[in-house]
Amino acid sequence: TKLHQDELSLSTSASGRVVVDGLITRRIASFADFEALYERACKFRRKGAATYHAKSSRSHSLLHVRVESRGFDGLVRVGHLHLIDLAGHDDICPTVQESASMMLDMQPLDESPVARLLADSVAHSSIAVMVCTISPASVVVKDTLEALQCAAKQRHVVVASPTAAPKEGIKHLLAMAVDFEKRGKARPALALYRQATLLLDTPNEKLQARMQALAAAMSTPESEVDGSKRPLHATVQRILEEDILHTFNHGSMAALMALQSIGEKKAAKIIKGRENRVHFTSIRDLMNVGMGEKQVVRFQQLNVAARLSSL
Repeated sequence: TKLHQDELSLSTSASGRVVVDGLITRRIASFADFEALYERACKFRRKGAATYHAKSSRSHSLLHVRVESRGFDGLVRVGHLHLIDLAGHDDICPTVQESASMMLDMQPLDESPVARLLADSVAHSSIAVMVCTISPASVVVKDTLEALQCAAKQRHVVVASPTAAPKEGIKHLLAMAVDFEKRGKARPALALYRQATLLLDTPNEKLQARMQALAAAMSTPESEVDGSKRPLHATVQRILEEDILHTFNHGSMAALMALQSIGEKKAAKIIKGRENRVHFTSIRDLMNVGMGEKQVVRFQQLNVAARLSSL
């Protein structure tokens, strides 16, 4: 057998994501599917005898599980689980060549390919748990102390948000805000302008002045939504849905028909539902005025999901 498996190379895709060249993603339907793929992948991991272990890992291992879930609203939500097994740290390697290769694999995590692969996942609302494996044996007390000191240091790592948001996303927020403003909807316009300001590298005086003018013109005080602690998609989705619900409960026939997939007949049903004391607290409440489940999902896709896709 070869001393080393073929090296994996990383590249940046057209969308800016870091990918492993030649990597294959497979959809699984059962634990048996997962087990077969996992065992196959483990066979390619480098191992070797070392001072204290008969089989010591010579390379990092990264297991990435992507879970997709489609909600009733039609939106697909994605979660990621990363299980990382770092290479074993043994002072003595069988050969000088292997020792040099092992040291390259064991460079600091923030400078390693592993960190590049995880960049998209750890920069937002991720939660991390680090498990440090140590030995109580007195002969390895030095290694044990080093491992604990390293683990203690990692506790203080702060994952910073990206310093600059994609320009296209900011432009899309501003375009939506301008559209709301033109239609006389100051509240969602102001909320979207605020989201845009959170993403700018430097304050924009013209935008600040525009926001102040909008706030001053509103008949009732506007409660500011703190979007700095919420994911951007979730905050903008909330803004869009609140405007839609306000239109359902108070909008004119013309305002209702301005919504995607709402024609004259559906708008009339919504207005009739109001007369029958139907109060809309969720887009799903459209089912209470005669719309089917597929129609509600379609409405959500056109009026919310489609507008979030450019962020």
